[in-house]
Amino acid sequence: MKSNLISRFLMIAAVGIGIGFHSSAWSIEPRPSLSGLQTQINALTSGKTPVAPLVGESTAACDSTTQGLLRWNATVGQLELCDGTAWAAVLDQGHAAITDMFAVIRNLVKNDTVNRYLVKGTNDEIIKDFVTGLEWQRCSVGQSWDKTNKTCTGTASSFNWDTSITLTVTGGFRIPTIDELKTLVYCSSKDPITIGMTADLTRCSGTFNKPTIVAWAFPNTPSSWFWSGSPIAYGSYYAWSVSFGNGYADHNSRDDHYHVRLVRSGQ
Repeated sequence: MKSNLISRFLMIAAVGIGIGFHSSAWSIEPRPSLSGLQTQINALTSGKTPVAPLVGESTAACDSTTQGLLRWNATVGQLELCDGTAWAAVLDQGHAAITDMFAVIRNLVKNDTVNRYLVKGTNDEIIKDFVTGLEWQRCSVGQSWDKTNKTCTGTASSFNWDTSITLTVTGGFRIPTIDELKTLVYCSSKDPITIGMTADLTRCSGTFNKPTIVAWAFPNTPSSWFWSGSPIAYGSYYAWSVSFGNGYADHNSRDDHYHVRLVRSGQ
């Protein structure tokens, strides 16, 4: 089941970036052609760490200049990755190790504010996060997606926590957990981290853009608090929330009125 889900991810990723290939391309057989493999890898990693041309066995040394590079080992028929200390097989015999391929792609895009996300939905109203696999409503609850202008219109609504946890949207969308919500934090200063959070009560430092979220993916986001669906374990009057004004998580009174962005597991 896991392999099937990852294969579906790779299919969606390639199509979303603008190339098409048959679902069999990443199945156990047949082995994808060298030129086809080159096209797929280039598309999936475009704009990230440079990709070595897959035109035979690479003789590049594995050092600081080649870290993260992919190569085709013609001798053993493997796609390989230089991890900084050694070349590690990523795609055994040209197929099979889809899990490893997914890990490579996920690592390459984890701090990429463009290629980490894929636009989905009938009207581009959904964003898929390749790193977490989660799919998010681009607009806060109360706003409407404007496909023509690629923005969220209207004013984001505010709710107390008890109301927030009941909010849903057709298609399996729900309020996120605190761990899910924290993955949306973006510190343009790259301090303490670019995308995501290293710890609760840790905010973006230095000079950073507000709101602390990737703006093209989630336009017109209020620079303020958003509820998660996670209660505080030791107190019945508080629940976790994230501030997209400064990018940190804290527990607040459930009576407070905050915004909500809905999420679902990847489809």
